[in-house]
Amino acid sequence: MKKISTLAGIIIIIVVAVVLFGGVFVYQYFVSLKQIQNSNVQPNKCSNLYWFDNLSGCSQTPKQFCGAYMYYGLHTFNSKQECLNGLSIASGRGSVNNSAKSGNFTISVSYVNELGIAEKQSVEIKNISLPVDSQTKACSLITQTDGVWELNKYYQFNCNPEDISDKGNYWEFNIDFVCKPPSDNKPMPPCGGYLSGRINKNNGNIDNSRVEILQ
Repeated sequence: MKKISTLAGIIIIIVVAVVLFGGVFVYQYFVSLKQIQNSNVQPNKCSNLYWFDNLSGCSQTPKQFCGAYMYYGLHTFNSKQECLNGLSIASGRGSVNNSAKSGNFTISVSYVNELGIAEKQSVEIKNISLPVDSQTKACSLITQTDGVWELNKYYQFNCNPEDISDKGNYWEFNIDFVCKPPSDNKPMPPCGGYLSGRINKNNGNIDNSRVEILQ
């Protein structure tokens, strides 16, 4: 009987020891977890940052972000140039190089040709700095891409700031043109058309452009 009591006592001591040590480890685990959470979440810390995500291009102005603001696809930056570089890299175009800052860079022009087939050309742009942040810049860029459409070869084509409308991260353009008068000044029926499309403000690329000829 004495042996049974001794064995029971030993078992009780072992169980108590296991419970105590286990409790200590569990307590340390939750304390460490709480410290990690507190270090990652700082609800009172705010920063003004430029940003882009999977749905929006680089922001034109910084936005205030506070606490645990990150979500899938969000990228934040301290400066506009860093944001533009990050967006360009994320889009697979590489970093915006120094030539873009000085006003020379290459854009892509996506358009639908006269057969209704989508095509794309690369065009070198000069004396315009990124981003394309005004209607005047947008018109200058469109004028330099006329080699894609060759409108000035057959038509009187001029871009004016009022032909450009602001659509957030894009400029949307719709520019009318008319036929050049014949050299002999003979009367001719009205003819012309319009050029439409949109310009990405961040990188200058032209998308969804097309020429419509009206007789």
